[in-house]
Amino acid sequence: MISGIRLSLSILLFCTALSVASETAIANDLYVSNYSGGLIYKVSADGKVNTFAQGLEGPRGLVFDKSGNLYAANYNGNTVSRISSSGVVTTFATGFNNPFGLAFGEAGMLYVSNYGGDTISKVSPDGSVSVFAKGLNKPIGIAFDASNNLFVVNYGDNTISKIDSSGLSAQFATGLNGPRGLVSDRSGNLFTANYSNNTISKITNNGNVSLFASGLSGPRGLAIDSNGNLYAANSTMNSISKMNSKGKVSVHATGLSSPYGLAIAPEKAH
Repeated sequence: MISGIRLSLSILLFCTALSVASETAIANDLYVSNYSGGLIYKVSADGKVNTFAQGLEGPRGLVFDKSGNLYAANYNGNTVSRISSSGVVTTFATGFNNPFGLAFGEAGMLYVSNYGGDTISKVSPDGSVSVFAKGLNKPIGIAFDASNNLFVVNYGDNTISKIDSSGLSAQFATGLNGPRGLVSDRSGNLFTANYSNNTISKITNNGNVSLFASGLSGPRGLAIDSNGNLYAANSTMNSISKMNSKGKVSVHATGLSSPYGLAIAPEKAH
């Protein structure tokens, strides 16, 4: 009888340890651009904020490559910076027009929204820049879905465009309210931050728009972690909000300044 109790207890402790280890493995750091101070914050899983990199020029969008390098769109400098894991900043590409959103597509190609030029640029791994799409309307957030379709937030007319592999764009969703950041989940749903009414909209893969979360404070950049939790940069409250899969909002971090772009660090090897 005692042996049976000990065995049951051992199994329970083992399963609990596995659960804790799983939660730890997917808890990666959040990186936040400070557009007025020209720096990048690193926010740990428990909400602690530290400066990670400096010397940027009005950074907006952020994105990681598969190797763990961070890229930042320098809106004021018309460049994209690459930042090493130790926080060293170098210029990766130049020749943009108020670059805003960043997203990686196939073959290591980086896509950049040009707010000032109403275009999307494509940047090769060697930093060469070409025009990929035209005719947008003050594009800001961009994101690929699980099927490698590119979507772009048009701040100028409160819409989202879908762009095919040849660069042709079509209207995908309407009825937004000052949209800024854009992310996609594993099911192909899009989420965008509505700066003008402090909400997050969810857009299904057929373009249907619904309210996902409210009560934000000037939301701009968005990021989503491997658990499906959504993060939003609150520019007017200088904080980061966290939303679970049901849209419940909680405070993740405070004490930032002018937060804008967000990016989740790639999962570390264990």
